[in-house]
Amino acid sequence: MKDEINIFDYWRIIVKRTRIIIGLVILCSLAALIVTLQQPHLYRASATIMPMDSSGGGLSAALSAVGLIGGGNVSSGNFEKLEPILQSETLANQVARSLDRPLFFPKLAGETGLPEPAKLKIMSETVRGAVNLTPQGAVYSVTAVWTDPDRAAELANSVKGIMTKNR
Repeated sequence: MKDEINIFDYWRIIVKRTRIIIGLVILCSLAALIVTLQQPHLYRASATIMPMDSSGGGLSAALSAVGLIGGGNVSSGNFEKLEPILQSETLANQVARSLDRPLFFPKLAGETGLPEPAKLKIMSETVRGAVNLTPQGAVYSVTAVWTDPDRAAELANSVKGIMTKNR
């Protein structure tokens, strides 16, 4: 029965190693604090699009073909048709062109050695990564994530505006 370890033996080991345990807790807490402080703050803004009757050309016509604008029946089935349009480079380019470049892309606005098509491509890829559209019943929610709350709202509203123009 000498091989049995009771709870008192565990307690003695914990007391004996208290400095190591406290040191590890402090070290892990400091590491977590440093990583947290280095992460950028991200803000989320949403805009809601409700389908309406419309007749228009360009992107509006494409959206009406899948029922978002133009009186079609809005259902989750239409979202599968709409998703490629929302992820398209055309929509991202229109949104990127409508944004205030120095506010949204300050490093890119000051870049002089990069040609304009390359800048537009970088901006549209950034927009595509920052914007998400999800169906919510009979409406769609455009969600934008950005490092500035005002820019996030402006981005969501810009996508909404481009998608619903020419109603």
